Amino acid sequence: SNDRPFDHEGAFYSVRGGFVPRKGPHGADLVIRLGGQSGTALKVAGKHADIFELAAGSPDEVRQLIERARSAAAEHGRAGRLRFALPVRIHADGWSGTPDHRAVEIAGPPAR
Repeated sequence: SNDRPFDHEGAFYSVRGGFVPRKGPHGADLVIRLGGQSGTALKVAGKHADIFELAAGSPDEVRQLIERARSAAAEHGRAGRLRFALPVRIHADGWSGTPDHRAVEIAGPPAR
């Protein structure tokens, strides 16, 4: 939100001439994308993420991760607000032979 460069000297970091000339649209929400499979990652994502980045895996593994992420979001009243993104690897000859493409059916529509 600064309109000219600034300096900051703190206990953990320093900034000299800090400035962001191209600021995003005012009032626009910043989409938070998080992922991970540890309990801590799921807790943080459940509380803060708009989109949860799924790890590629078998359909059952993806389904279980979605359930864990939704459960973590539900603890903060956000189960219906969490969306999911799934990496899909495509090679020149088509699908890479991994089961990722079947997991898309489980994950639901893409995040927008």
